[in-house]
Amino acid sequence: LLEFSKESVDALKSVLDKYNGKIIVSSSWKEYKSVEFIKENYFMDYDLDKYIIGKTPDISSIDRSEEIVKDMNNRNLNLKDILILDDIELEGDLVKRHIQTNLYEGLTKYHLSLINVLLERR
Repeated sequence: LLEFSKESVDALKSVLDKYNGKIIVSSSWKEYKSVEFIKENYFMDYDLDKYIIGKTPDISSIDRSEEIVKDMNNRNLNLKDILILDDIELEGDLVKRHIQTNLYEGLTKYHLSLINVLLERR
């Protein structure tokens, strides 16, 4: 079971509710698991499962940035339609919509201010 801090979960819920956001899981732990498995085993205990609408494709031969771009194309999403919260560095145009978090701290108030700036100028 993944453990998220209450502060991080509350911060994420506030952003999702304010902007009518949805989650597409791109983390490496999504590999070879169904969306339902991810919802039930990782997010349900935090009442975040209702926000999950999918996951990026399992393509281990390419990096996460490429997986995200491929998924955006499959969903007909533009860069301005997304916000990426991740603890790894991304490449290309995705960095314009990426907030890099810390694996150990999760989502913080500092990140919330960055998120609001990015999402207000869509």
